[in-house]
Amino acid sequence: MPRDCKLILEITDHTRNWIAKIQVNDKSLTHQARYGTKRYQRLTFSDSKGNRVQATIFDSDISLFQHTFSPMKSYYVSDACVNPIDPKYRYVSNNYQWIINNRTRVEDVEENEEDVSEEIYKFVPFNDLNAHMNSDTNRFCCYCLGCLTNENGKIRHNYSSRNYSY
Repeated sequence: MPRDCKLILEITDHTRNWIAKIQVNDKSLTHQARYGTKRYQRLTFSDSKGNRVQATIFDSDISLFQHTFSPMKSYYVSDACVNPIDPKYRYVSNNYQWIINNRTRVEDVEENEEDVSEEIYKFVPFNDLNAHMNSDTNRFCCYCLGCLTNENGKIRHNYSSRNYSY
């Protein structure tokens, strides 16, 4: 049965009774807050239009969702708390974050329904990388591929990956 799903950008702190069909792009390990005893886990979701939102799970709710939100899987999510996010904690270009707690409803999307995946990675030439470092997103991942040949003409690959935060 089709659901009336909202896109991520349509969901604000004033939106009520919403359902979103999302894909999990990233799920971090559990972290300890710098000051205090709170534990948290960060997630990044995207929708069918490529809109992204960051979500956070705190303390005892982490264990409730430990087997949920597998990267690259799709879910229906509703009843998460939607709050404005302080720009210093924001790492996607969305002014809101979702707080996932024990009242949040999460349901797997059946495999025959999965059409959420929009392009979540944007590839740019190495020469244009500097222009993207100062984009509206505070974080990006750089994956560089170097291809060198030796004196015999054989190709040797060199890979490196790094996350940057500004």
